[in-house]
Amino acid sequence: MTRRAVTTRVQQRDYGTPLQHVDHTGTYTAAQLDEQGWKLRGACAGRPEHPWFDRANGTETHHARRFCGGCPVARMCLAAALVFAEEYGTWGGHTPTDRQPLAAQLLAGIPLRAVLDHALAGDDTARKRSA
Repeated sequence: MTRRAVTTRVQQRDYGTPLQHVDHTGTYTAAQLDEQGWKLRGACAGRPEHPWFDRANGTETHHARRFCGGCPVARMCLAAALVFAEEYGTWGGHTPTDRQPLAAQLLAGIPLRAVLDHALAGDDTARKRSA
């Protein structure tokens, strides 16, 4: 697939619609990720939104990343952000910048499970260096 075809494909997707190219084998389905129940179990449930939506990748974002570290649904949260191509906010401890290479891996055909395993296995080490 050419870069132009990929760009066109992403730009034409309606917000809230799961990306069709994601291989869900061995992990969550798009329907599971779209459900609200898992979000209510998140460490951020009931918290103000501002730490998770800091545009400058500053202090608030660093606070959100640390907060996400102990979240029981961080994996599912990151999966939802990737499958639904969330453009903003910290999801599963990952900012939009963090998610860009993960989205590229999904587009290249790497299964969601493998992308999540890799992203969450080294998430403390890789992001602390960039902090």
